Amino acid sequence: MTAGEALQANRLGDALAGYRRAVALAPFWGEAHHNLALLLARVEQYRGAAEQMRAFLRLSRDSAQAARAQSQVTEWDRRADPGRAAELRSEQESIESTLRRDRERAGDWRDRGWLLTSVGALAGAGAAACAVLGGQTNQRIAAGDFETGSAILLAAETGRTYNTVGTGFAIAGAALVLVGLPLVLFNADPQPPSLSAAVGPGYAGLVWSGALP
Repeated sequence: MTAGEALQANRLGDALAGYRRAVALAPFWGEAHHNLALLLARVEQYRGAAEQMRAFLRLSRDSAQAARAQSQVTEWDRRADPGRAAELRSEQESIESTLRRDRERAGDWRDRGWLLTSVGALAGAGAAACAVLGGQTNQRIAAGDFETGSAILLAAETGRTYNTVGTGFAIAGAALVLVGLPLVLFNADPQPPSLSAAVGPGYAGLVWSGALP
């Protein structure tokens, strides 16, 4: 009889033995620790359940079940040692407060980064516009599209001004983007946890041997 069949038949002793064999044969398989933890909690062995769920969390930090598992560990620790309930609750609140503060701080820096990057992009657009206007002015001077010498001198001065302002815009825009873009990237929101596959070392062998359903 497999561990799953024993559990369905409410033969909890056989089911526990099966899942303990699974953990012993495949210690790096997170799902085995997870299933054993749930079974231990069912028979009110809360300390052992918390230990097995911590093992699952160490092996499967990115699992979609991680948040629920952490909540279960806190609850089982409370039941195993009621005197620590207030301490655990305080620790959890402190962790959540720190994470919330870090997220808010990262969001502030990310907003500053977007602002700098946006201003840098506008400066780059200004540099491009100056380059176009300066090029058009130089073409008119080269084509002799002026009737007097003073008009040519004024056009040449205007072209130099476009070039100077455009160069300033380009340098400022590049500097703002180089500062702002890393602020956006380094303070990006973390990716949501991905669902881990329910497979692990030795799974096929455990099924074949009857240790697992």
